[in-house]
Amino acid sequence: MGSQSDSGLHAIRILVVDDDVFARKIVRRVMNDLKFDNVRQVESGEAALGLLQDQAFDLIITDVQMPGINGLEFARRIRSGNTRAAPDTPIIVLTSFSNTEVLGVAMALDVNGFLVKPMEPVVVRDKIAQATDERPGVRPPIAYQSISTDLSTIHAQRTSRTDTGVVNASVLRSEESELDRLPKRSIKLASLRPGLRLGQQVRTSDGTLLLSAGQILSQLNINRLRDLSSVVPDELSVVDERPGAATR
Repeated sequence: MGSQSDSGLHAIRILVVDDDVFARKIVRRVMNDLKFDNVRQVESGEAALGLLQDQAFDLIITDVQMPGINGLEFARRIRSGNTRAAPDTPIIVLTSFSNTEVLGVAMALDVNGFLVKPMEPVVVRDKIAQATDERPGVRPPIAYQSISTDLSTIHAQRTSRTDTGVVNASVLRSEESELDRLPKRSIKLASLRPGLRLGQQVRTSDGTLLLSAGQILSQLNINRLRDLSSVVPDELSVVDERPGAATR
């Protein structure tokens, strides 16, 4: 996967952020096995932000559950342009697919991939190749500034089913009402392509909102949905806006 040669891929500068010493050792071992030699590890979001003041990285891999600045807040600051790192720096999040509420926020932050512990070397290599091939794919900084990254609030959504995001409920209802009048068709996850307009909300199997109805799919969105194929529907409704198109 990826257009880069192995030599070019292995030369990238990678920053790993994880507060767990054992986890960092495992990551180091996996990276060594994969011949990624330019890897820097830090134990907190605060340390990572300090490092970014005078060092540049081609890829960031961050855990989510960390004291102080958690991984989602760290990613939000990068995407919002509040660090010395380029806002479109590829970011891979270390998480579990069972933490679906975290996945929803990570999607809103336009992350470039998910890695699940324990990490499999072949999967890690493919995820890194995909992530470094995805740029540019981020929105203006203002799009990220209002996203909530407080983990206590995010985890509370598991029971309350309150969706986070930058679009309020009345706007969502208005857009969905407009979409109801347009013809739609179902399309397999594997057949999605950039530019398609979603005719439905995309939620995980337990109800966490990932993408809103009416959103125009980017390749980054599609890649993340395919990453999450085990927890999202196999078919999605898209708006068929071709003249004379029939609903099917």
